[in-house]
Amino acid sequence: MTDSIEVDDFGRDPLAYVDQVASGRGGLVITRDGSRVAALVNMRDFEMIERIRARLDELCDRLGQAFADISEEEGQRLIDQACAEARREVAAEWRAAGRIP
Repeated sequence: MTDSIEVDDFGRDPLAYVDQVASGRGGLVITRDGSRVAALVNMRDFEMIERIRARLDELCDRLGQAFADISEEEGQRLIDQACAEARREVAAEWRAAGRIP
């Protein structure tokens, strides 16, 4: 579970929180007036986030290139159609497995 701390409390002893997170005992959400404004994570988790972000950016670029000649409306229609088909396939699998009536 991720702990939360107000930014003023974090500022009183930031090194203690950095040490806590660096040791792998979870992340820390920093809040200001109850709103989440930042997060402190260990390097292993940060590197994983960066890898995921890079992969997502790459996939978005590939999708953008693949569908560059399709209007936004047509693209949305294709997405909706693919989602509906995937839902039907999953529902059929779940029915066959007895997970839904």
